[in-house]
Amino acid sequence: MFKPWPILDAILSIGFTLFILFNVVRNLKETLLLFLQASPDEKQVKEVRRVLLSKSEVNDLHHFHIWSLDGKQTVMTVHLVLNTEVSVSQIKNLKNQLQEELATFEFVHTTIELEFAGEES
Repeated sequence: MFKPWPILDAILSIGFTLFILFNVVRNLKETLLLFLQASPDEKQVKEVRRVLLSKSEVNDLHHFHIWSLDGKQTVMTVHLVLNTEVSVSQIKNLKNQLQEELATFEFVHTTIELEFAGEES
C-alpha cells in the first residue's frame, strides 16, 4: 500500500511465521516437561536428598520423587528407612525437623512414609 513492492507481503508473512514458530519452540520444552511431570532441576533433588539423609535416624531412602503439578508448584514423596533403634519420641522429633527443613523448598504437598529396616514397603 505504501510501496509498490509485491514481495513485501511474502517477506512479512515469513517473518511473522518465524516469530510465532520461535516462541512455540521456546515454550515447547517447558510444556512437555510439565505434561511428563518431570522433576525440577537436579540441584534441588540432590539438596532434598541430602537433607533427608542427614538425619541420624534415617538409614536409607527409596521411592523418592519430586515433580511439578503446574510448572510452579512441586510435590515430593519419599519412603525413609529408619534405624532399628528409633523410639516414638525420636520419630516425632524427626517429623518436626523434616517439616522445618523441607519448608525452604516450598513444596505444596509432601508425603513421607517411615519404614523400619527389613520392612517391605
